[in-house]
Amino acid sequence: MTNVHVARSYEVFQRQTERDIPTAIPAGFDTSNEFLQNPYPTLELLRSNYGCFHNWKTNSWWITRYDDVTSVLADRLNFTSPMKSLIYHAQPEELKMALTFAANDAVQQNIEVIADDLAEEILARLDSSEEEIIRQYVHPYSIRLLALLIGIPQHALIQFDQDIRAMHDGAGWHPGRLDTGKAAFDRTVVLFTQLLLEPQNPHFRGQPADLLSKIRERTPSHLVAKAATSLAILLLEVNFISIEGSLANTLFLLLTHPSQLELILEDETLAIRAWQESLRHSPPVLHSSVYTTREVERFGQLIPEGSLVVCSAAGANRDPLLFSHPNIFDVTRKDLAYREPLGQFRIDGLASAVVPCLIPLSQTGRYFNENSISIYKFASTAITVAIRALLRRKKYLRLVNPTSHHLITNWPQGDRVCRELLTRK
Repeated sequence: MTNVHVARSYEVFQRQTERDIPTAIPAGFDTSNEFLQNPYPTLELLRSNYGCFHNWKTNSWWITRYDDVTSVLADRLNFTSPMKSLIYHAQPEELKMALTFAANDAVQQNIEVIADDLAEEILARLDSSEEEIIRQYVHPYSIRLLALLIGIPQHALIQFDQDIRAMHDGAGWHPGRLDTGKAAFDRTVVLFTQLLLEPQNPHFRGQPADLLSKIRERTPSHLVAKAATSLAILLLEVNFISIEGSLANTLFLLLTHPSQLELILEDETLAIRAWQESLRHSPPVLHSSVYTTREVERFGQLIPEGSLVVCSAAGANRDPLLFSHPNIFDVTRKDLAYREPLGQFRIDGLASAVVPCLIPLSQTGRYFNENSISIYKFASTAITVAIRALLRRKKYLRLVNPTSHHLITNWPQGDRVCRELLTRK
């Protein structure tokens, strides 16, 4: 039966001619410098001319229309997305219930108060005439907030910061970062194990609601190593670095769109809408990769079993059939859903932005259940607190040179984020 499928797929491919290709797309377009600098012109060509485009050079199938992308992401029968931790040969043990409840307790009790206090503390130190907001505010705020919620002591913070970034890079497209990522993942597991085995550490007494404390309460000593591995995998699947990137992108869009910034300054409750609109306009994660579990005939194509299907969130989020003037950043947009998608893509009759890094954990693998922590809620709270705090203290913040700031993708399939925002008062 398998040979029949292979032969049939091969026969279909052989029948394709130049007449089947309405618009020429360069082979391997997704690895070109032009695409890395600005993917949207190419994505617009794909969306306008192809329901599904077969990129022969990378042997991947690209889907860019909103309805098509969301239909594939919701189809758990024909498409699957393996857990990123498998690249490190790590699988979580069956501790998902304890881990789920511990994460929910820690985040729900702490997030807003800790985030607000932390933002004010960092901003109090920024008093120079020129400041680089990403390095001096976004990065320290993001990693210290995560460390406080987990329960990472101060002396381990620098290494934890380096390791969590390295293990995310190692699980990505770039093969040269795999070994470094695996070593960082192993160090993170060792750190969590050591902290879970040190009940007298002052850090536990000072923060009774942090994640490590909650896990320790629910985990017998002989399962500590397994719990540490599961927690490291949880952090890898959450893709914290992309959440940090969405804060950087939101600030970039506000500072490069003064009229939209003025709306936030007049009404800070619009901060969450600015973040939601930035996820649509400039998501940090451009694409989500899935694989076919069987031979699938979709979008006018016969896609073989095991094929890589690239669901372009960037393409879908600028689909003119769903969003009017999709290339415009507008925090008052009326055709965008402003509630948590919860795995759905339409709410109140409106389309929500496709954001791969914020899908419910229950969709990332069988180890996380439907009651898992809401990554969307965590991100929305942390980021809106950060935006409001920054604009309250730096109300007249402006870019030193607006035309010199850009969103950057360092390598194919990497995050597209703002890496520098030099500002002045």
